[in-house]
Amino acid sequence: MAAAAATRQAEAQKFFSNYKRAGGSEWEHALLDNARRVSEPLATKMLDQMGLTENTNTPFKVLENACGVGVVAPVLQRITKPEVMKQSSILCGDFSEQALGMAKQRIESEGWVNTEARVIDAQKNGLDDGAFTHVATNIGFHVVPDSEAALNEAIRILQPGGILGLTTWHKEVSWITEVREAFKTFPFEASFDLPLQTTTWGDWSDVNWMRKALEGRGLQDVKVEAFAFLSRSDSADYFVSIFGIMMDMIMNSCWSEELRKEHPKEEVLKLLKEALEKKYGGEGARALPTHHYWRESSSPEQEMADLGLPHNHNQLTTILNALASIDRRLSRIETALKIPGFNNANPAVVSGPPSSASLANPATGATTAQAGHLAPAPPPPALPLPAAPPPLPGHHQQPPGILTNHATNPPSLLPPNVNPLTTAFAPLEPPPQGYTISSRAAMQDELDQWTLPRGYSMRIAGAKVTGKRKVRWVCFRGGEARHHRAPVDEAVLRQAKAEGRRKPTTDRASKKCGCLFKFEVIETVKDSDVWVLHYPNEEHKAHNHGPSDTTSDPRARKLPGFMSAEVDRWLREGWLVSKIQEELRGRGFTNVLNTDLYNRKRLLRKEGGPGEEGG
Repeated sequence: MAAAAATRQAEAQKFFSNYKRAGGSEWEHALLDNARRVSEPLATKMLDQMGLTENTNTPFKVLENACGVGVVAPVLQRITKPEVMKQSSILCGDFSEQALGMAKQRIESEGWVNTEARVIDAQKNGLDDGAFTHVATNIGFHVVPDSEAALNEAIRILQPGGILGLTTWHKEVSWITEVREAFKTFPFEASFDLPLQTTTWGDWSDVNWMRKALEGRGLQDVKVEAFAFLSRSDSADYFVSIFGIMMDMIMNSCWSEELRKEHPKEEVLKLLKEALEKKYGGEGARALPTHHYWRESSSPEQEMADLGLPHNHNQLTTILNALASIDRRLSRIETALKIPGFNNANPAVVSGPPSSASLANPATGATTAQAGHLAPAPPPPALPLPAAPPPLPGHHQQPPGILTNHATNPPSLLPPNVNPLTTAFAPLEPPPQGYTISSRAAMQDELDQWTLPRGYSMRIAGAKVTGKRKVRWVCFRGGEARHHRAPVDEAVLRQAKAEGRRKPTTDRASKKCGCLFKFEVIETVKDSDVWVLHYPNEEHKAHNHGPSDTTSDPRARKLPGFMSAEVDRWLREGWLVSKIQEELRGRGFTNVLNTDLYNRKRLLRKEGGPGEEGG
């Protein structure tokens, strides 16, 4: 498969060269227009996740890997303050000399400040160790023949504390879906097999694989998200002009020479256009379900009216993004990774625990720490919509307005806070209606990233598995408290101790207080494994208690898998609990209680684990 990937890369180089000669300025215009409509909005999202925004005040050195015609660089030029840009630098690198030539033209014609473009092979870039503060790779790792080498190279050239950002396709891209469906309508059998990933290593469309692969290289604060968006296609002609440039690659890789002679490219493009016009209407359609939409001529206000949305020009982009979060067939995986301080002897070795979190509060710039679990990610931007996204079928409409916390100051008659938490996030803030989750497997982790920094956590209270799947989540302090009475029979205690069981009673206070906070996470499309959050009604959006300290919440005390396995090894080797706590705190895991370790030790003893207790 390595040879096939290298062949495809050579075909791509030839493809750029042939099209540049054949299409000239017309082709260049189409390519640039597509980059601006499709790639740049998502590059902006990625840069925001990497901490490069209009509020950035610190100079940076950025490598835009696999830059093509330039995607990250123009966004940075647009959003960065002039005084910061004058002290910063951007290097655009790509294997394709033809695409890079267009990037060089843009540097000159658009006046990009402190920006250079040169031929760079991502698999062996030849750049100095620790040369960059940020490395960004837009839609690249899944097509590099040796993506493992490319990832290692990107990490190598980062400075200590540097940030790596990347995007790859998530599952199937909508333009491919459109072309495949159109091919099925052709009057002859037209095969279509264009894999998004051509590299031999890993699965760059799988959120969980990416997270594990990146954490396995010692990267800290790993955040992997699926992100949906809408891109505009003005007409069927426009769609064909943009995505038709891929037709040679599709026909050469999927069709026989005989079939290509019988049905030349011109015929195929004509059939593609006719199929799209028949599907969406000759004058264009208001919204393609695959997140491309077009109109022959329309104002933003008219587009919003056609979509059944308020006529507010300023809210158009935000609302379209909200709609995309409901039906995300076109997605990007976006990752921002923070590299800790390198060990001078070996840049692959990191200092500190790979799972310890250090994240900046976007409002104040202050840093908070959460150790002992995966890094809590900053919240997705609030949706300041005049109305919430369309409700899921069979559910109540969410009232207008931004979601707010209704229980910051709980009434005095309610149970007191459990070790009140001081947090940079809004205490007890609920996730917004329409909050999206990438997969069932990642659901608990992604909800923890929102809830734990805000002083609460959620647990599963039920699920529906027929049709569109649904999982019901409730606050961990929901339900009635069970108060245990002190034991009166000493014989029961002696028997429990003799059998190695936990004593049958405890004097600890229950944390349950009848909290009604709950929500449902519902699959957007049957078997799609893309989920959206929904509140059954308004009363379920408020807690009846204050925020909790992380040591009071079992989810916050849960260790990541690699650290849990290490603790089990220590317990089996007979380490004292006090020694394990000292080691954990030295590595930044401060939430674990002695009780947690003793409970784990007893469980391992039942399985034939460690020796004598101690502490």
